[in-house]
Formats: sequence, C-alpha cells, structure tokens
Amino acid sequence: MRFGLLAALGVAAAMTGQELPEGPGKAETEKLCKGCHEMARSISKKQDRDGWMATMTKMSGFGMRATDAETA
Repeated sequence: MRFGLLAALGVAAAMTGQELPEGPGKAETEKLCKGCHEMARSISKKQDRDGWMATMTKMSGFGMRATDAETA
C-alpha cells in the first residue's frame, strides 16, 4: 500500500546525507513531507516500516493529504 513512500523513507533513514536517493517513492516523499517540513527533518528519523506507518497516520491527522497512488 505505502511501499514506495516507505521504501524511500527507509533508505533515507540509513543515509548520512540530506537528500533522498533516486528511486521509487522519492517524488511522493518530497511532495508529502516538504509541505510542512524541511526534507532534512523528514529523512533524519530512524524508523522501521511500522514506525513510518505510524508517522504517516499521525501526519494524516495533522492534515497531510495523499492519494492512494502517492502512498502505493
């Protein structure tokens, strides 16, 4: 369901730089997170898949709007 976005966030958590690598979910992650946060803040979190699912649910409660395609 949210594999592409979670994959991009998971890869970002393992990175030491402040940019997401090219790949599935990058554009969606940038679009959804940059609406309220600097990307450095979003990708600095070190979470597993369950952690990112909880974060996305929490952000949805704060008003993040994503289509099914963006979270697929």
